[in-house]
Amino acid sequence: MAESFQNLLSDIAQSASVSTNPSGAEAARRRGQQRTVRKQLAAGVLSVALVGTSAGLALALAGNQNNAPKPITNSGTPTPTVSNSPASPSPSPSASNSPSNSPSPPGVTGDLNTIVPSAWTPQSEFPVGPGDWTSGTTQPTIHTADRQWFYSCHSADTLTHLGALGYQERSYSETAAGTNIGADQVLFFFPSTADAQQALGTMRNDYAHCPEQSTGTDGVPMTGTVRQTEALDDGYASVHTFTTAQGNPGKPANIPADNHEFFVQRGDVVELVWMGGSGDATVDEQNNDLTFLADLETNLCVYGGHCPATTHPLAATITANGSATVHLGGSAIEFTVAVTNNSDDTLRNLAPIVSLGHCSCTNAPVPTMPLGELRLRDASTGTWKTLFYDTEGSGMDYLLSSSAVPTPPFDLQAGQSATFTFRLQLDPASANHLSGQYHLSNGTAAIDVSLVHPVPGSYNLQIGNSPSASLPVTVLLN
Repeated sequence: MAESFQNLLSDIAQSASVSTNPSGAEAARRRGQQRTVRKQLAAGVLSVALVGTSAGLALALAGNQNNAPKPITNSGTPTPTVSNSPASPSPSPSASNSPSNSPSPPGVTGDLNTIVPSAWTPQSEFPVGPGDWTSGTTQPTIHTADRQWFYSCHSADTLTHLGALGYQERSYSETAAGTNIGADQVLFFFPSTADAQQALGTMRNDYAHCPEQSTGTDGVPMTGTVRQTEALDDGYASVHTFTTAQGNPGKPANIPADNHEFFVQRGDVVELVWMGGSGDATVDEQNNDLTFLADLETNLCVYGGHCPATTHPLAATITANGSATVHLGGSAIEFTVAVTNNSDDTLRNLAPIVSLGHCSCTNAPVPTMPLGELRLRDASTGTWKTLFYDTEGSGMDYLLSSSAVPTPPFDLQAGQSATFTFRLQLDPASANHLSGQYHLSNGTAAIDVSLVHPVPGSYNLQIGNSPSASLPVTVLLN
């Protein structure tokens, strides 16, 4: 379905001419989406490429500056065979603190001409616009001819460049009104597992040396930025964007301004999932990248290779160490937060965020938790360190601000957990900080824990949903 994907891409690229500088409600919608998206991309935690320009790519694209993809010929397209082979089960998570050595399932040898439905991750699980994707075909199509491009850091001879025999593909458009986001799911097939592993390495190298375009098709200078957002056991995710000096979406030739891409390898197959749009910030959101990588790897395990222990690689829990009732001016309550790596790979640069949720104990417009003190126990000395008192208000600062990180970032090997003990105590004078018709009463609230990649000097990068876990608490005035 290469032609349909190129048509979809053309629609996205051409839409940039009318959506780069939105006004009114559209502009407000974009500004309102976790205002930090662009800042996150400017200071990503796991940078794998540098911003730059490339005369080579500029010359290669010089003959096609009107955003119209070159025609592709798919002569000799094979007829697919559909197999109902079930996916091999994933091994259970390791209960120890050492890396899991679960045996890999044998899987099936990848065959370009055989479609295995269980290898394909449903579009409902895509991290952008889940449930809103529409595909033009009922099943993947098979191709042996090359096309203009598959991923944003390489163009032209991709099959030869990777050494692939061919590919299976499904492309999607988003059906939600007012959006123009496209997606492409591609399985590349190789002569052997070693060839597939080498191809994944080639893709990584392409992103480490991405040939950026420096001027848009409208003649406006722009900057291309590649950031690796997550990595998980022979898989990784990247966000690739083009922006002008004014912070507006750029207009690169042939590809959208915003590209979100995932790559995984199992057996003799490498899977690519691309999502893109011109100036739509939802494409760049990366908090679900780790889970989506695990989903892709789990489904692709039908072809064998080392498989993840779970589709939920990173988890947090919060447990009360005694009473979960806190009194204004009363004794502190104590709780433990645990962060566990359920995957078979080391996860890096992690930190929990402990925040205090809205409380029904106040009738204020933003019902924040009454004032108090949050402390963390130093396991090495047994002393308690006073932390930033992180209350949830009407925005995302409680999660994204660097001051909210209570611990130095850490790495977790497969199967490992990190635990932290906290205390919460409420200020007896909390009621004095309210005025007029606003007052405190007995009520309920929650202590929340979320996970982030801390970014020095910038906003944290959220991992998964917020909160990842929550502890209900009762708030009493006396």
